[in-house]
Amino acid sequence: MAADEDMSALKSKLSQSNETWKKEMERSQSQVDVLQARIMEVKAQIQGSEEDAKKELEVLWRRRKKMLLSRLLSRRVTMFSFHEICVKFCFETLVIKRSSVLIV
Repeated sequence: MAADEDMSALKSKLSQSNETWKKEMERSQSQVDVLQARIMEVKAQIQGSEEDAKKELEVLWRRRKKMLLSRLLSRRVTMFSFHEICVKFCFETLVIKRSSVLIV
């Protein structure tokens, strides 16, 4: 009889530990589910941030290209003006020299 009581006590403990283990697994699984949901939220936020960053980078790149182009154009105008001044000066100098040669 003692053996039957010991056996039923062991079965009871085993049953309790099995139930405890199942509850612990369910609780752990729910924690895993919550963490997976949070990971998905973070991934979506990161993807949105990456898209926003790409758009912002495109805007900044367009601004930079405009600035560089305007700077190059202003230098071109400056260089053209300088060239124009040099040509006028050389032409006037040449005309003055020719006219002085003709006068003499």
